[in-house]
Amino acid sequence: MRTTSGNAVIAALAAVCILCGCQSEKRKPSELSDDEKLHYRVSLESSLSESEMNDQLAIRREILERTNSNSKYEARLSEAMQAARDVLDDDMYARLEAAQSQWLRGGRGEDINRLVKNGVPAADAFGEVLRQRIEWLNLRTSRAMLVSMPSYFGGYYRSDDGRGIEVYDMGAEHLTFVLRMDEDAFVFTASGTISGEEAVLTSETDAKASVILKRVSEDMMTVIAGESFASSSVASYRSLVEGSFGRVKAEGYDVFSR
Repeated sequence: MRTTSGNAVIAALAAVCILCGCQSEKRKPSELSDDEKLHYRVSLESSLSESEMNDQLAIRREILERTNSNSKYEARLSEAMQAARDVLDDDMYARLEAAQSQWLRGGRGEDINRLVKNGVPAADAFGEVLRQRIEWLNLRTSRAMLVSMPSYFGGYYRSDDGRGIEVYDMGAEHLTFVLRMDEDAFVFTASGTISGEEAVLTSETDAKASVILKRVSEDMMTVIAGESFASSSVASYRSLVEGSFGRVKAEGYDVFSR
């Protein structure tokens, strides 16, 4: 009886024929349905038992599912780039293209290696890196828009210790506020209304977690915890929420830097 590793070699050989195309196959791989790909036969399989063939089908199914999933992520990555092209000015998009090109040349491999070192199976790391990159693109496109098209309150601001706040002007004196520390290590989201030079914002998950966003100058904001913040579920994070933040301008901090 063949070993499991031997079965895997046959399945892999079949997968190469299916996904890359065999010289003897007249139809293109893209023209085959998933069911046809699963049941594609190579000569080495002729002597497999029913049990061994079922093992091959399971392996092929896993390969196809992973390939289809990665293809979807690649399509979504292209869509994210196109969406950025639609909303960013030429200068900002050029910065994004440069960052993306650098990532494709080396950063993607570094990210895959990092995930593998952290325990993500190597076969799953590529798809997970694509998913994370899509989130990266969407977030930085939003930041670039805040930098390029700021409003009286709205914009992207950063503190000296590396925290960032995204202030979205939703119209009708309404603001949405997102504070991040080390990207997603700590995230605080709140919304509220403007009153003069201030805005009282309340967490979307805890009404007691309120903050006051104060416009100190055209380019400076301060965040102060509200009176009820001490009794909120995030009271221990007060020092992360409060502080002074300077507006990021197009000629300053690069929102697309790693």
